[in-house]
Amino acid sequence: MSFVCSAKMMSANNVLYRCQHKAKYFIDNKWYCGKHLSNEAHPEDFCQECGRPNIVWFAPNELWNKIVGSSDGILCPTCFAKRAEKITGKIVWRFEPME
Repeated sequence: MSFVCSAKMMSANNVLYRCQHKAKYFIDNKWYCGKHLSNEAHPEDFCQECGRPNIVWFAPNELWNKIVGSSDGILCPTCFAKRAEKITGKIVWRFEPME
């Protein structure tokens, strides 16, 4: 099942219309595409693959680029680990707090 973005916009002719992009993010009981997140949300708050909330985390640049293919993109740890498992064959990950 897919959802359409809940954002409403005004056209050049002052006609109110609803965005027709596929929604990826569920915020405050409404669905939004990446272009129309609510004012409180930041694009890095959500995984671009699964759409779930993302935590603040990082992977070393060399590993990230190997798994994602570039420095662009936002993935949650779960989606990153799933991709990495396919590429590296490693299935155990260690998360540790930053000092």
